Amino acid sequence: MARSGRAAAAAAAARYWLSGMLVIAGQWELALLCITSKELQQQQQQQQQQQQQQQQQQQQHLVAQCVAVPAAAAAAAAAAA
Repeated sequence: MARSGRAAAAAAAARYWLSGMLVIAGQWELALLCITSKELQQQQQQQQQQQQQQQQQQQQHLVAQCVAVPAAAAAAAAAAA
């Protein structure tokens, strides 16, 4: 009887310890998920910034072409005249 009582107590203690370890593991997993989501947000922000910079550069290039082409045409017409 004493052995079965000790075995039951040991089993209960093992279950308690295991449940505590599972809680700790769950907390670590949650912390890692939070860190990962923050990193993903930062990567997305960086990608958005790069895309905006590329768009601005393309727009500036187009504006420069719009100014340069008529100016070159006017210069060519003036030289031909």
